[in-house]
Amino acid sequence: MVSPYLIVIGFSLLVIVSYFFNLVSRYINIPSVLLLIGTGIGLNLLAKSIGFQLPELMSLMSVLGVTGLVMIVLEAALDLEIRRDNLPMVGKAFLSAAVILGISTALIAFVIRYFIGSEIFTSVMYAIPLSVVSSAIVIPSVYHCRPDKKEFLIYEATFSDILGIMLFDFMLFSPEGGQSLGVAISLNVIISVVASFVLGYLLIYLIQRIRSEVKFFLFLAIIALIFSIGKYLNYSALLTVLIFGLLLENYHTFFKGKMGKLLDEKQLVNVRKEFRTITIESSFLVRTFFFIVFGMTINLNQLEEVNVVYSGLIILGILYVIRILNLRLIMRTHLMPEILMAPRGLVSILLFYKIPEEYVDPNFKPGVLLFVILGSNILMMLGLIISRFQKKPDTSSEGEDFLQTHDVNNPFKGKKNS
Repeated sequence: MVSPYLIVIGFSLLVIVSYFFNLVSRYINIPSVLLLIGTGIGLNLLAKSIGFQLPELMSLMSVLGVTGLVMIVLEAALDLEIRRDNLPMVGKAFLSAAVILGISTALIAFVIRYFIGSEIFTSVMYAIPLSVVSSAIVIPSVYHCRPDKKEFLIYEATFSDILGIMLFDFMLFSPEGGQSLGVAISLNVIISVVASFVLGYLLIYLIQRIRSEVKFFLFLAIIALIFSIGKYLNYSALLTVLIFGLLLENYHTFFKGKMGKLLDEKQLVNVRKEFRTITIESSFLVRTFFFIVFGMTINLNQLEEVNVVYSGLIILGILYVIRILNLRLIMRTHLMPEILMAPRGLVSILLFYKIPEEYVDPNFKPGVLLFVILGSNILMMLGLIISRFQKKPDTSSEGEDFLQTHDVNNPFKGKKNS
């Protein structure tokens, strides 16, 4: 039996190494996720070399994935400020995420159907995970991006996660009571949105009134509980997480008139600051262990198969051609690094391993998913390098306005109306 002290030492070292990766990645422009996956691969090879049998890790990865998804979407929501001047950008980010997800899913499903011979429905189930941009990777990686680009990329990746999960769930959705599929899905979305706002307002009302020092992890547990119950009942529970974060971060926008009387603003400001810190720390911790465990489950031999490489290159080509065309039509602006900021990661892995057994095609190699994840992250690394060394526009005449309207600690956020 392995000593518990050795286990604690191992976990502690992994957290320290992950923190070091976060710092280093800002300077070498290699996404920390790639370094974490590489660490997992190295640990797996080390275990094999010394004859140590690793335990079954897929169940652990699923739990970490679900927890990480909740924490990362909440972290993203707490980074998003809703202002009248940025609503057009939010709309463009939503449209961009929806269009890219839809078209990518359709074309990748066609490729899987044509080259692998899977059934149409099965092809779509495999295509959805490959079409979702990972906010878990984008959010901590856009450090050097220009403020407006950073905000767009965070919104787009978050919407891509949510829409991808909703699309995946709706593919498996079974209407009840003789309802048509369209009516059932519409009701599901409406109920999810309304319930999310009601629960969001209720949670914020409660969180500012609890005086106990132990409350933040209590609310994280409540949010995770609501998410899990919603998923179990086949509702879009991720919306609850997103809306709660948006309400907390943008309380000036959502608590107006009579609703404003429910606020203890002084208390809520302190709560928001502490809750944000704990959310970021927890998200970092879960993300660390998820990608290390994923690296430990990887079979590198699959990348040597010609069909895996061939299929992976075609899928990457589809993803980035669609992205170029879409961003050119929607953003109508300079496209770097947005074109390359489309990594696949946590949600892709989570959805891939959630495909029901009856739709699993043994001819589809998991190595294709691995190839797309690694390839898209390497391309994002190139995008970060290009972004960092792009010639910056002359903003001397705008410097004073920028400092007056932006928080220097979080430079892409605008000044709140207080």
